Amino acid sequence: MFRGTLMKVSFLNLAQAVRTQPRQQPQARLQQPRQAQQHQARPPRLHQAQPPRQHQARLHQPRQAQPLRQPQARLRHPQPPQHRPLLPPRHHQPRLHHPQPPQQRPPLLPRRQQARPPQRRPPLPHRHHQAQPPQQRPPLLPQRHQVQPPRRPVGCSASGAITHAPGGQGGESVLYTFDQTPNDYYGNYNAAPVNNPQYVSPGYNGRGYAIRLLSNKSQYLTIANYMDFYNTSLTVEAWIYPLAVFISTASYVDMVIYAQTHSATLYQYMWMMLRNGRNYGAFYADDTWGATTFQVNQWQHIAFTYDYATTTQVVYINGVVDGTNTLAPPCLITSGTQTIGSYPAGGGGFFNGYIDQLEILFNGAKTSAEILDDATLVGYYSMDCLSYPASDSGPNQITGVAIGLTSGDGGRVGQSYLFNTTSSYFQITGLVLLGQSYSPFSFAMWVKPILSVTSGGTILHVSSNANGTGWCIPFIGLSPQGQLLALGYNGNSTVQVTGPVLVVGQWVHIVETYSQLNGIRLYINGILYGQSNAFVYGAWGVPMTATLGQPLKGTACAHGGIQIGNYRGEIDEFYIYSRELSQTDITILANP
Repeated sequence: MFRGTLMKVSFLNLAQAVRTQPRQQPQARLQQPRQAQQHQARPPRLHQAQPPRQHQARLHQPRQAQPLRQPQARLRHPQPPQHRPLLPPRHHQPRLHHPQPPQQRPPLLPRRQQARPPQRRPPLPHRHHQAQPPQQRPPLLPQRHQVQPPRRPVGCSASGAITHAPGGQGGESVLYTFDQTPNDYYGNYNAAPVNNPQYVSPGYNGRGYAIRLLSNKSQYLTIANYMDFYNTSLTVEAWIYPLAVFISTASYVDMVIYAQTHSATLYQYMWMMLRNGRNYGAFYADDTWGATTFQVNQWQHIAFTYDYATTTQVVYINGVVDGTNTLAPPCLITSGTQTIGSYPAGGGGFFNGYIDQLEILFNGAKTSAEILDDATLVGYYSMDCLSYPASDSGPNQITGVAIGLTSGDGGRVGQSYLFNTTSSYFQITGLVLLGQSYSPFSFAMWVKPILSVTSGGTILHVSSNANGTGWCIPFIGLSPQGQLLALGYNGNSTVQVTGPVLVVGQWVHIVETYSQLNGIRLYINGILYGQSNAFVYGAWGVPMTATLGQPLKGTACAHGGIQIGNYRGEIDEFYIYSRELSQTDITILANP
């Protein structure tokens, strides 16, 4: 009360002292506060003690040369209606909504990540990438090619665009050939059969064995040594021959190929199976389901891959992508039971059919091109090493037979084989898919004649018998005029495409392809030279034999315009595919 009285006296004295001074400029400045206050309820206390003009004049006199914003704000600060408009920066601060200051918020995220590792929170895949950025994963790709050496014997240099380890390329590989043994090809993850499954011959590649698992006998295999798929890329692939495919519209009917199971928890399973007849790959809660139903009583290739860097699951049938999931967190299993042909401990999901060449690859996801080659590259023979002249550098290990061959003057790629006697030939047997009607195929090779081409000759002869007889046709050869010819068979007669006249001493790249849609196509040095009309390839339904250099005893076979006889010249880089090669594929092969 006393303080208020003193302030009133002081204000009156000061007002009388300055009343005689000019007030034009301060009066103009005081108009704005007066107008702003007209919209508010003015405290009666200020009007009773002193008129607003005299009260404000004393306060603002020392600051005539400066804006009156701060004094106005100070006077109005106790008045709630005017507080927010005059302090816009505070309006945007989160202090009103969050008790903690903003500078204390950023450390919360790192502490949460340290307390809960992202890989333990699979429903949030984006945090998985924050903790382990993708740039740490790319080194896995080159490692896939370094882990396993090429299947070429020691002392022979590799050539060509494709060289595979047994069962294909990848990270740490496990391979079950099932050639009368359940053991891993590398000896690290041997399996044990349950309920006495049997082996059958031939396997998918026309030789060796496959394992037969019968669901009505609850047959399967167990693997004791644990395979670690935790937070990593992986590949599972195999050749299967289903004796039955079960489809249900009311529930799931599973035929397990490989399973690793820890518990019924998110991402604690890793399965590849047929579910209602289609390819199904899963980590339990994140899965990928194919669209194509597998056929019974046929060899078919099945694959499931997971790429850790891109969080992508892919399922394949016969080398072709059949389903994709691009938002799949990784497998988080750290221990568990591993089985082939059923769920753990024989708990159902029994496979019914044959399984061959089962490969399990951890720490590496094969690319779609690698899967396609595993499924369709029947054989690749580089012709580089006479010490092992018939070794297969493809995924199937189909070792051929080489008779009377010598090294050429220098191959088109690396070395080559010279066919220069009446007994010279190179042969591959057990070509299962080549013996199936409707099946596409492709042959590719480099050839260089060394004698007159007008004497004709058989470059590639296909037959059901190893001696060149039975169902037999020369697929590629020379006419009496030296023209290159490519043949097929429609069930009644040969189908022929005519190529150019070959030049003695000159390398030329030859590719013959077939599909039911496009018929026979002949490519010369990577360029389409000619093609036939569409037709259905007619075969005997038995594994075929391919012979290079001569027809052996198949001199009475239908041969079109080809003059049956021995080919004299060099051959290099011989490929057999169970698919129709694309123009891109052929361009790559023709330009090594």
